[in-house]
Amino acid sequence: MSPSSITTPAADRVVWLSGQSSPDHAALAPGQRRLLAAAEGFDAVPNGYPFPAQDGPWRPTGLLGASARNARQFLALRRDAGAPAAVAARLDPLFALTSDRLLVVCGSLGLELLLVGLAGRGPVGGVFPHGPRLRVVALGPVSGPVPDDLDAWIVQGRRDLLTRLAHRGPPRWRPHCGHLGYTTHPQVLALVGEAARSPW
Repeated sequence: MSPSSITTPAADRVVWLSGQSSPDHAALAPGQRRLLAAAEGFDAVPNGYPFPAQDGPWRPTGLLGASARNARQFLALRRDAGAPAAVAARLDPLFALTSDRLLVVCGSLGLELLLVGLAGRGPVGGVFPHGPRLRVVALGPVSGPVPDDLDAWIVQGRRDLLTRLAHRGPPRWRPHCGHLGYTTHPQVLALVGEAARSPW
């Protein structure tokens, strides 16, 4: 794995996508970085949504504050008519500058961000005639239904009550973890590696 800015061309790229838990930075937590490193041979984007050009170091965020911010973001995605275009503008460099494979590892709200952004780009399900092949690993998704033509690997922890309430699609894997345990679970780490290696 090598670090890669969202504006740097890459053949194969892996990115972490989730709600912005901190108001001060979008740097990735150590567990998130380890997950991306499991995608061997892929260039990893070193920070998360909204992918700022300049970012500070990662710092722990209080659970209550992070939960409140993510709840507000989720409501904005559902209620703001301008959300699809705004999210699509943030995601566009990923599609424009990745030439072969784009692996998106979504945490919680991240799948909803991706689906809203894809809707803002036009075609449903991430099928683009001149874009990269897209695969999604969604960890504890809090989102609407996934289009049939989106290559999405849904992971729901056995102790994750939130995702069972907030996402009705069938999971592909059910590790023994809660909503905050995906990034440190060895089965999830292996799954990200498998998603990168398996035939696209």
